[in-house]
Amino acid sequence: MAGRLDAFLAATAPLTALAERLPEGLPGQIAGVLRDRIQSGEFKPGDPLRAAPLAVAFGCSRGPVREALRRLEREKLVTIAPRTSAVVAQMDARALEAHFRLRAEIGGLFVRLAAERAQRPPALVDAIVEGAEVLADVAGDDQAQVGDYIRARRRLTELIGTLASAPYVSELSQELEREVAILWAPMSSAARRRRSAAGWRKIARAIAVGDPEGAEREGRRLVLESLDEVRRLEASS
Repeated sequence: MAGRLDAFLAATAPLTALAERLPEGLPGQIAGVLRDRIQSGEFKPGDPLRAAPLAVAFGCSRGPVREALRRLEREKLVTIAPRTSAVVAQMDARALEAHFRLRAEIGGLFVRLAAERAQRPPALVDAIVEGAEVLADVAGDDQAQVGDYIRARRRLTELIGTLASAPYVSELSQELEREVAILWAPMSSAARRRRSAAGWRKIARAIAVGDPEGAEREGRRLVLESLDEVRRLEASS
């Protein structure tokens, strides 16, 4: 399965809009690695993120690490208090409720814009459909890692964002998703990944046939289903 995923990522890289972004530099690269580790559950809410050992791990000075942590603080993934180390943030129930409701609206609009797009390069549409199938395969593979699922879904949303051609909405959707990266690991059971992948397959098909209402409806449903999962986790904790 890793072979198919890697081949898909390599083949679709030229189709994404990522090449148009400015280089992130070292702080951006460090922030990306730390974000992925938070998302995968390697770093959990409340865990300290100390600049000195991270600088050693990344082979750099503390400056780029501190800048990376400030970026993650702006994304609400990290909390930094004066004269203390940064820690992975925790979100309260009320903030989560509002966040997911807003994300449902933005996420629905994000996929709707892709389905509405008049200019639809066949190679890009085909890649979106294939991406949903790759995601479903990864979700159904008991040997796959959470990181594999994250990589597959990230590429799928990048392709959808390229088709939507609405940079502001795409970035806002991604920003809202990054802010709840701390929830990915506890929510990402094998069964949950399979359900989510099935929803993304419906979205991809709706985009392919130009069904904006269907894409938006499924996009909103997926996010609100995540909210239900968060509520269950909160109730059982």
